[in-house]
Amino acid sequence: VRRYVDAYRPEYLATLLVRPGITATASIEFKDEDELLNSGGDPEQIY
Repeated sequence: VRRYVDAYRPEYLATLLVRPGITATASIEFKDEDELLNSGGDPEQIY
């Protein structure tokens, strides 16, 4: 969600460039989370 990214301090922005790893079963279940959040609905409600 763009407003959360915009709230990042500049020194933390590099973390957005690193591809996330698998840290839980939710990482597998919601592997297409970006598509869900960009599906046209309210990202806050979907999340």
